[in-house]
Amino acid sequence: MDESDVISVRYSPGFSPVLTTWQVFIARNRWLRQKVAVYDDESPYHKEVLWFWAKLSRRALAGLWEIIERIGFRGLNRSYAHEAMCVTDRPSYIITVRFGDRRKEVEAYDLPCLAEQERQPAAIGLQELWGAVTAHAPFEKVPIEQGLPRPWWRFW
Repeated sequence: MDESDVISVRYSPGFSPVLTTWQVFIARNRWLRQKVAVYDDESPYHKEVLWFWAKLSRRALAGLWEIIERIGFRGLNRSYAHEAMCVTDRPSYIITVRFGDRRKEVEAYDLPCLAEQERQPAAIGLQELWGAVTAHAPFEKVPIEQGLPRPWWRFW
């Protein structure tokens, strides 16, 4: 997370054949960038790092902040895990928000299960925020070629 970033989400898969990880960073100027590290033996992009970009509207960024305030993100615990069962090898969902000069990071292990099956109130709010941020993320919504590194001479 750069100094200009105000919201960041990070996805780390659990044990699975596809170990692709990704991060989304949203800056104060509303630019969203997504870093995808592809670890998928079936993909022609295996072991490549891809970058995707998008510009959020003012309304979209304000909507994210509204969710952050409504779910009480500042007051959430640092991490959430299963209370009712023992579960291993599931994905981790990490959300970081910058409040002024301070950052708050919250990790949820197996977030969809925490929200939908265990109905943990904090997890329900985190899942709403996660969904709102990732709705703007380009990865898997645009052709993967758009995220391939470009030769330096194509930037000018």
